[in-house]
Amino acid sequence: MQTTHLQSIGTHQAKVAAELKAGDVIVWNFGSTSEVLAVTPGAKTVVVSLSGGHTRRFSASRLVAVQ
Repeated sequence: MQTTHLQSIGTHQAKVAAELKAGDVIVWNFGSTSEVLAVTPGAKTVVVSLSGGHTRRFSASRLVAVQ
């Protein structure tokens, strides 16, 4: 599995945003987490609906830290 560096945490496991699926838990800088509720793929981007009513758009090739 690939890794990425997070502030205040260090190296953490990661996956490409295009491979995210409902139920994954994203880890953000400083240790906060969000659960993925839905993923909508686009041409070059992925729109991810997160717990708490938030939505984020990632490049399909971006590495995202996961638990």
